[in-house]
Amino acid sequence: MVELLFGVTNLIPTTRSATVMQSEISWNYTTWLNIAFLVIAALLVCEFFTSGGLEMARMMGGDPPEAGDDQSHHTSERSGTTRSVKTSRGVGHGAEPVRGSRFGD
Repeated sequence: MVELLFGVTNLIPTTRSATVMQSEISWNYTTWLNIAFLVIAALLVCEFFTSGGLEMARMMGGDPPEAGDDQSHHTSERSGTTRSVKTSRGVGHGAEPVRGSRFGD
């Protein structure tokens, strides 16, 4: 349809002067930068997995607890924020804080 429309209106060029260049793979500075950043990315991924990042990412997932859940929350006097206290018997009142935990008061 388009070719017919262009032919009727004499918009099809009679001479063509297009040059086709053959493409080839070349090793220029962008190639070396790509390789360098791939190596850096691979090192960062290895560091993520060997430092426990996968377990940390798994703990970050999920929905927040509902209002009626069996978790105790403590309010900080300084900031007024609420946080859960992790203890040796779980989260809540009546248990000793886990030693070495950053939540232990």
